[in-house]
Amino acid sequence: PLLSKKFETIPVALVTAKRLPNVLNQIVQIWSNPGGSETPLAIMVDGYSHEAELLGKVLNVTVLFHQNIAKVGTKQRINQHIKFSLKSIFELYPDVDKAIILEDDLVLSPDFISYFQQTSILLKFDPTILCINAYNYNSFPHTAHDPSRLYRAQSYPYYGWMTNRLQANKLLENWATLDIDADWDLWVRRYHVNTEHQVIIPEVPRTKHEGGGGFHVSGFEQETTFHQRLLNDKQKVEINMIRLWDFAYALDLMRLIEHAVKVNITRHPCKEIPIPKYSKQTHVVYLNLTGEDDIEHSYKVVAKCLGFFQDLYENYQGTISIKFFETPLIIISCPSSPYCVDVPEDIIYLPSKDDIQYADDHPWRLSNTTGEISWRIPANDPLEEFNLKNTIAYAYVVNE
Repeated sequence: PLLSKKFETIPVALVTAKRLPNVLNQIVQIWSNPGGSETPLAIMVDGYSHEAELLGKVLNVTVLFHQNIAKVGTKQRINQHIKFSLKSIFELYPDVDKAIILEDDLVLSPDFISYFQQTSILLKFDPTILCINAYNYNSFPHTAHDPSRLYRAQSYPYYGWMTNRLQANKLLENWATLDIDADWDLWVRRYHVNTEHQVIIPEVPRTKHEGGGGFHVSGFEQETTFHQRLLNDKQKVEINMIRLWDFAYALDLMRLIEHAVKVNITRHPCKEIPIPKYSKQTHVVYLNLTGEDDIEHSYKVVAKCLGFFQDLYENYQGTISIKFFETPLIIISCPSSPYCVDVPEDIIYLPSKDDIQYADDHPWRLSNTTGEISWRIPANDPLEEFNLKNTIAYAYVVNE
């Protein structure tokens, strides 16, 4: 069974800056999940809110208020509240080993609880895993298909994540302080994620970002990128966790690369797609990359032409594992990745300045961006109007 009789107690910290309708929606979604009613919840409010206090009493959910001294509207304010939430959830439940951190601008999948219950065993036995994410940036309709598939990545905690007490204590010991102008998640990645500590990410996300116009995500970015990414809609998914421990994962990746079809990009990838669609055979692309900061060149061109996420946050030792219309694809950085071994120079893609400019002029050629048509109808109440829920008859168009 997906949720065994030994249901582990993994509390959820609902992190909010008083957006209580969002929190209420999340609580309803969690309680609708199998195992959700057995999951302890705690609302972590940035500052004091009488409404939050009343909501907690009505729902019988614990509410903690953070007297945050950082300036409102700053990175430091967010950093300190995430730190408070992470610290408080383990203090509130001293007997648990793991906890989930959930920000209030996320919609949850029907197997959100099951996903973390199943993957919790990885944190128990693998000290190289910093956390388990519910999200994957490269999860567009043409790049993600298998909800049971997991990847290792040198990523960072985001959009719903679980960690254990040991890793949480390490994070808290070296957290971005009030005098540092840095995002907490990128700080964590810089100082806690490396070739020895990684993050588990799903191929198909268990959360969907629904914020827009906030501190980090604009309304335009929400519509053009976050809105396009998938959210698992299946309630019963058996997560495949075979050989996810680091050494086995590295060996399997090496074996896949050895037997993969090597792609030689001879024409601009915006003009001619270099990878076949719907192939069962793994393909590998070698890109001229000296490291993660070298994204303005070969990876940016390929990412824009084929509709991939344009940052390298989710790489595993200089490789990115992804799907392209169901075809397994591995992108390898050369010479920076240890998986760039005995590769002929003529198949390492290095775009010219004209190639880069062409990609800039023709971005997201194969992104499968969806078109949406909807009709507004009279709202049943002001809250429905405010949340733009009074719509019907959506129509989605997938462009291949």
